Amino acid sequence: MFAAGLILYEMCAHFKTQHQRIQKFHQLRTQRVISEDIFKTMPEEKDIILNLTDPDPKKRSSAIYLLNSRTFQSWSFEVK
Repeated sequence: MFAAGLILYEMCAHFKTQHQRIQKFHQLRTQRVISEDIFKTMPEEKDIILNLTDPDPKKRSSAIYLLNSRTFQSWSFEVK
């Protein structure tokens, strides 16, 4: 789930340079911060990313919970 959080972050955020990408991932891991300027239009995704990248695996949501969440209901998934 941690890796899914990192991938979701990379999908939603628009990094201008590789340096900015590295810097923002470092902030996420060390300070648990996602810049507001990156997620002005996606506050729910920001919360999900913070949840999935929580250092404590017990605090991370499950895949089923996420797929059933309001945020992902608007995304198109075919779960088999």
